[in-house]
Amino acid sequence: MGQYLAQTRNIEGELSRELVSDISLSERAHLAYQALSRGCCRFVDNGQAVALSKVMPGVTWTNWKPVFLPETDSLVETWTKIVSQFLLGYEPFRVSSRKLKMLTGADKLTKSTWQRVLKAVCESTHAPKKEHMGDEHF
Repeated sequence: MGQYLAQTRNIEGELSRELVSDISLSERAHLAYQALSRGCCRFVDNGQAVALSKVMPGVTWTNWKPVFLPETDSLVETWTKIVSQFLLGYEPFRVSSRKLKMLTGADKLTKSTWQRVLKAVCESTHAPKKEHMGDEHF
């Protein structure tokens, strides 16, 4: 309704119940149409988007072959090893998780990944006890 008022350039304009209902119905119909159109675009025949080919004649379609990376340790496993090794040689016995993240160079890890790393470090057999990891809870 705010968009309607902005488009009419009358922010204080009145909206009747009927107008609100009509605009709402129109918007829902438009969203349903978009959803159906997108769904149709996903149908493929021999790697070709059938519906798109009809409305986009002359487009060159390319078949992509997936590329698989060699199997490596997961991100959490890698950082768990790095953090565990760092803590083994860290002198001040207490360190906040925020400072630990900075000191180990893990500051680009997302919050959820960092929390999984900390949990794995705490659960590992050589890790310091949780109560010695600092003031922050993780």
